[in-house]
Amino acid sequence: MDENIRNILSVENSSELGGANFSLLSLATGLCLNSRYRPTIVCPREGPMCDLCKEKHLSYMVIPGAKPSRVWPFPFWKRIESIKKLVRSIDARLIHANATSVYLSAGLVARQLEMPSVMHVRCLTSDEDFRWLFRHCPPPDAIVFISNYIREQCVGSLSSFVSDSCRLVTIYNPIDDDLSPDLKILARQEHEKQIVTKDTKIISMVGNFQPNKGHMTVIEAVKTLLRKGHDVRLLFAGKDVRGHEGFESQLKTICRKSIREDRIRFLGFRRDVRTVVLASDIAVCASQNEAFGRTCAEAMMLGKPVVATDHGGYVEQVLPGNTGFLVPLNNQSKMTEVLEKLILDTGLRNRMGQAGRVRAKLMFSTNNHVKHMEDLYDSLLD
Repeated sequence: MDENIRNILSVENSSELGGANFSLLSLATGLCLNSRYRPTIVCPREGPMCDLCKEKHLSYMVIPGAKPSRVWPFPFWKRIESIKKLVRSIDARLIHANATSVYLSAGLVARQLEMPSVMHVRCLTSDEDFRWLFRHCPPPDAIVFISNYIREQCVGSLSSFVSDSCRLVTIYNPIDDDLSPDLKILARQEHEKQIVTKDTKIISMVGNFQPNKGHMTVIEAVKTLLRKGHDVRLLFAGKDVRGHEGFESQLKTICRKSIREDRIRFLGFRRDVRTVVLASDIAVCASQNEAFGRTCAEAMMLGKPVVATDHGGYVEQVLPGNTGFLVPLNNQSKMTEVLEKLILDTGLRNRMGQAGRVRAKLMFSTNNHVKHMEDLYDSLLD
């Protein structure tokens, strides 16, 4: 084996596919191609994440997830021992928890084997959660935040638990910048399938169905646009999430009562969301509390003007009046106003889309993400 190669262990909290999973897959692929680091990914069970690891020829191992329990502690400690065994077998130099929810097991292994650890913070985490975590496990050597918004919200809590030697860094999630001919062909086909007339403007919104994603604000805005005679069609791509089962059905019922069926479509879960966004004219991101806002960054990378709420990670991404518009939370009238402005001005849509792609490539390119993570690993190991 090349003496310069360094094996690391990346612990994932889910075997489904979400923003954190896609970010880790992009990082692992980039590290294997362009660095001396070789990650092995730990998944809690077989699933789509494992399937993509196989497809991308990434090393992975399934170690069942388990929470600590006084009543039945065996599964959790079995997980700890399995991770330790894997670390030794691949001679891993560093362990990286891809979310706070898996840091307990990753951090305990790092402490027992006296190796550096990294923890990714991908969502708002309370003082109580940090207090519980670090009461049972020593803090990591470095903490990575996916946006400055998350960092600012969490740093006050963390100051009580981490030492000055712990590195706190913001590294944005990586976004695929591919605009291949094949993708463009698929997008044109999707566009032809979705338009009602040759002048139809397509508005897309990607996101799972739950109340804080802002679907109702967008629906009300589109209803107003249709009443004003605009030729628009709204596309929703996503699915219900645990705890909000049936919310998609509620939205469908509301839409059937007030919007013609050919003017709104619920596409369900789509693996090819990039095709859907590229086929649209305008992308909307209306979440009330987005830590990063992957769908916003993806739309910008695809060269689409974005209308987003002025909250959370969106504020760091969208330059108002340049790459899109920011609107107040739950403000249907302002949402309608800026959507109408974009619908009526092809030149504005094109300029904002082009500016958004330039900005996204600077902020979210996979190469930049890999380089920042590689530098962080180097700082902990050299």
